[in-house]
Amino acid sequence: MDLLKWTVCYSWKSGHLLWIVPLLCVGCIGRKAAPAKAALADTSWILVGFGPVDAPTTPIPGSEITAVFTADKLTGTSGCNQYSSPYTIDGSAVQISELAATSMDCPSLLLAQEAQFMAALAQATGFSLTENRLIIETAVTPLIFSRLEPLPLENTPWQLTGITQDGVMISTGLDVMITAVFANGELSGNAGCNHYTGTYTLDDEALAIPDTAHEEAFCDEERSRQETQFLTALNTVTRYTIDQNSLTLQDTAGSTLLTFTKAPEPNPLSGIIWKLVALETANGPLPAQGSLVTAQFMGGRVTGTGGCNVYSADTFLVADAYLLLLSNVSHGFESCADPVQQLENSFFSLMETAESFTLDNDTLIIYSTRGSLSFTAENTKATDSFLLLPSALTASSAVIHGL
Repeated sequence: MDLLKWTVCYSWKSGHLLWIVPLLCVGCIGRKAAPAKAALADTSWILVGFGPVDAPTTPIPGSEITAVFTADKLTGTSGCNQYSSPYTIDGSAVQISELAATSMDCPSLLLAQEAQFMAALAQATGFSLTENRLIIETAVTPLIFSRLEPLPLENTPWQLTGITQDGVMISTGLDVMITAVFANGELSGNAGCNHYTGTYTLDDEALAIPDTAHEEAFCDEERSRQETQFLTALNTVTRYTIDQNSLTLQDTAGSTLLTFTKAPEPNPLSGIIWKLVALETANGPLPAQGSLVTAQFMGGRVTGTGGCNVYSADTFLVADAYLLLLSNVSHGFESCADPVQQLENSFFSLMETAESFTLDNDTLIIYSTRGSLSFTAENTKATDSFLLLPSALTASSAVIHGL
């Protein structure tokens, strides 16, 4: 018996999309899942393309879309939000129903891609599986995945996300990243205030960090306390586990001491006050010399002044792809005299529709769907990157087109 089932498969917060789609469940009543289901259980995948296998459309750089299967549940990230759903398999047919997802706001390009992925996933009809590739056939477009392998311990930049204090795991909340890089028996990173080094030995999942040394720069009391706890915990580590992008360090009793995630790539725009020197719109340039328009990038956000009002926004930046997207742009509404008001209005319009950038020494150009913004470096401040791996970014004039 075939059952045509209507279900709300995905919903946005107010103002976003709501899909109600038909799902065809072929013979899903009174049948047991075929052995193929076991092949999907306990596997993890990352999306590498939409559409035909021989000519797929690749996802936006840096937008990680994943699918993680357990025995009866599918979870993952959709490029912006987290999602989950039960799933059933009958031979090579698959049904993914009752999709639930978080509703975080993101740049419009990521939201559009996420909408495409979620709409397709909700209309899954079948799948094919090889050792390293999963193709989910849908009523809209095929979804092509590659197997997602756990990150290696060594040569991966790790950022601390949690530390055990008095038997309780506490999320790190300080504004400075605590990091660790394991490479060729040597450990290094930032302990929250001071740079540290050490040695380590590996034997399968056994990990020993017998000694560490660190600088003695003065820090505030809270930062110093957490730094001491972090370094002390490192010296009692005996074992590690990695689950995809998460690293857990444990003691001899198997208790969790420290948790890490892969650190974000260094932001080449951070630590600098960028001052607007030119603004180009579809209707031509506006005078920007002598303006007070600025931009400062730090920790996934950009802040500054539009010339009259201060503003802030979340940023999605992929340095090696020269991709820059903004979301949650907010600013004041104080009125200013022209031409300052006209310049500010145009500036906010271009920032809200930013898509890419170029960086050449002290010159930053942000490209928008409506024009471009040119900045020069006003001065250099402390960077938000404490990783010891060299950045691959070099001066270039490459620009992303066609996103």
